[in-house]
Amino acid sequence: MTAPALLAGLALTLTGGCSLGARQSMADRVTGSVRRAEAAGEARGSLSVRVEVLRSRLPVAPGPPKIVAVAAVDLATILEFRVGRAAVGVPGDDPANAALMFDGSRVFERKDVKVPAAIAGAASNVLSLVATAGPPATSGQPDQPGPAGQLPQLARLVPVPTTTTTTTTAAAPPSTGRLRRPVQIQRRWLALDYGSLPRRDSNKTAGSFAISPVVIEHLVVGALTGSVRQLGTEVVDGTTAVHYKMNVSRDKAERGLSDAQRRDLDKIFRANAIGARVFPAEAWLDQAGVLRRVAVTLRQSLGRIDRADLRITLDLHPVAVPVPVPLPDPKQIVIVQNLGQLVHGAAGA
Repeated sequence: MTAPALLAGLALTLTGGCSLGARQSMADRVTGSVRRAEAAGEARGSLSVRVEVLRSRLPVAPGPPKIVAVAAVDLATILEFRVGRAAVGVPGDDPANAALMFDGSRVFERKDVKVPAAIAGAASNVLSLVATAGPPATSGQPDQPGPAGQLPQLARLVPVPTTTTTTTTAAAPPSTGRLRRPVQIQRRWLALDYGSLPRRDSNKTAGSFAISPVVIEHLVVGALTGSVRQLGTEVVDGTTAVHYKMNVSRDKAERGLSDAQRRDLDKIFRANAIGARVFPAEAWLDQAGVLRRVAVTLRQSLGRIDRADLRITLDLHPVAVPVPVPLPDPKQIVIVQNLGQLVHGAAGA
C-alpha cells in the first residue's frame, strides 16, 4: 500500500473515531436528560396523540375499518415519576376527573363520557380524550368528518348509563314507619391491569392510546448511540432547546428494571399491537440538559392489512407546586379483562 493510501486510511479512521465520540457524547446528553427530568419527581405536561392508518396494497375486506385515523392535541398531563403514576386529559386542575389514569401496570379510563364513533364499528379511546379536553378544530362542518388524521367536532360530554351496585341498608326501626331506598353507586371507571394478562395473550388493540406517559418518556433512555443526530435549536414552551433525532431501544431503556417490570412492559406493548423493540424518536433538551419534549412513533399491527403509526408527543413543564394523581375509588371501578374491552367501553361502542 502506498504512503498516500495509508495516510488517507488513517485520516478516515481518525474522522470516524471523532464522529463516534461526538455521537456518544450526544447520546449521553440525551439519556441523561431523562434522569434530570425524573429527578424532580413530578412534571406537568401536554400530550398529543395521532393515529395514522397505513395503506395496504392487499385487498381490504368489506366492512368498517378496524383502525380509524384520529388525533388529540395538547391534552393536559401530570406525571409522578417517583410512584409511576400519570393522568392524561386533565380538565382544568382536576386530575381526579382525567380521561385516563396510569398506575404502574394499571390503566383507568372514564366510562361516563359519551362519544359517537367517527366511523361506525371502529372504536378509539382517543375520541373520549378529545371529549374530556374539548374537540380540536377541523376544516369540516360540525358533525362531519374533517381531513384524514383529524376528528370531527362531535365529541362532547353527556351522561351515559353506568353500571351500578345496589347496597341495601339496615331496616329502619318499626316505630319510624319510614322506608329507605337502596344506595346507588356509580361505576364511572374502567380498569385494566396489564400485569394480569396471560403472557402470550393474543388479544391486540390498535388505534387507541393506553400507554403511560411515564413509559413513553423513559424510552429516551434507550437512545442508540449510532443513531443520534443533532438537528439544531427550537423554542419549546418559551425555552430554547436543542433538537435531537434518534432511534430508541426498549432493551436499552429497560436495563436495570426488574424481571416483573419487563414482563409487564412486554404485555403492555403486545396488548397495544406493538411488536417492534426499536422506534424512531426525537428529543428536545433545554440549556440545563433537561428533557423538555419527546416524540416517538410506535408501529401498531393487527395483521398484514390493518396497521397504523401511533405518533405521541409529550411536552414536559417545570412544576412549582406538585399535584398528586389520585386513584379512582375502588367502588367506582369496573374491571375489564383486556384492552379491547377498555377501549370499546370508554368509546361507547
